[in-house]
Amino acid sequence: MANQQLIDYIKKSLSQNISKEAIKNALLSRGWPEKEIELAFQSVEGVKSQVTESPPTRLLSFKELWNKTVAFYKQRFLFLIAVALVPSLVASPFFWFAIRIIQNGTLTLAHNVITLIILFLIEILLGWFIDISLLYAIKEPSEKSLLSVYRKGWANFFSFSVIRLLVISISLAPALVVLFCGLSSKEMGFLPFYSIASGTLALIPGLIFFLYFIFAEFILVYENKRGINALMRSKFYTSGLINKEIFPRIISLGFCLILLMLAVNFVFILMGIPVRETIMQMINTAIITPFRLVFIFFLYSNIRALRGTAVFSVKQKSKTFFLVLAIIGVIFLVMIPFRLYSFLKEKTRAFQRILSPVVSVEQKSLKVGKISTAKAWRIPFEIPTH
Repeated sequence: MANQQLIDYIKKSLSQNISKEAIKNALLSRGWPEKEIELAFQSVEGVKSQVTESPPTRLLSFKELWNKTVAFYKQRFLFLIAVALVPSLVASPFFWFAIRIIQNGTLTLAHNVITLIILFLIEILLGWFIDISLLYAIKEPSEKSLLSVYRKGWANFFSFSVIRLLVISISLAPALVVLFCGLSSKEMGFLPFYSIASGTLALIPGLIFFLYFIFAEFILVYENKRGINALMRSKFYTSGLINKEIFPRIISLGFCLILLMLAVNFVFILMGIPVRETIMQMINTAIITPFRLVFIFFLYSNIRALRGTAVFSVKQKSKTFFLVLAIIGVIFLVMIPFRLYSFLKEKTRAFQRILSPVVSVEQKSLKVGKISTAKAWRIPFEIPTH
């Protein structure tokens, strides 16, 4: 007969969308024999087969998703904060030391720029590692070991980075192409107003692509789909739900979190806290980011359940299109900074050429003024000869 304690634990874990494999591994690590675990699973699955659970028939409202997020967040609040903060605290001495070197002025300008770029990239990668670790902390609510969460996050960090880079490059590709073409135009005038306006409009398809692939990172963690396959799976889930379902909920979430950050910042301003920016950054990392991920997790779980057993199929043309778009996005993402530098350099030279005649005229007038002034002083006061 199966152990009732095991049965209760498995039921609770399954109700929280934890996979069978994760539950089994957790129990094995706690010393439970594999035979007892299998018996408990058979007992639970036998009960589930007798009771037919009807799948959800609608998408949860923003309020329902918010309430579920708050309830989950209360249970895992301290652990999620620890998962988010520990990597930042470990890396903070390195950032402090590098910034101090730059402030001391011991490096050349080129070395300072290179150092800042390296720090920027490290900060991005650190944020990505925190996000993948948080996803595993959300996936396994019974997990209490930070090292275990970090190991799982590190094991899939490369796949997570590839997915995030694909989503970013695809989403920004239209705007980057328009911006690059605008910066390369010879008939734009001094400032790229046309390019900025066109690039802003090009963000609309980028926003649609971003919402298509919003669940790709969750699919990596929960369904073990990688690369472009994770993106296509996410597109399958979100197709037909972007305009009226997903977009309003994501916008509402962003609006609420921004209001919360503004309110906290306003309170800090009134209190006169000197390190306000640092504290706000820590709040965003430790509180806002986990809350956002938990909310999107429940949205993903709801939509995944709605799709049910629908057949997932991807056309090769669609996959090829997004792969090409991702490659274009990466290429232009690398080229834009260099083109922007060349653009600003060209405009600076043009501005100097415009100013050079004015400067030469002023210099000539200054020289003439000096000569006339000298003559004016010499003539009236010449000493007459005796």
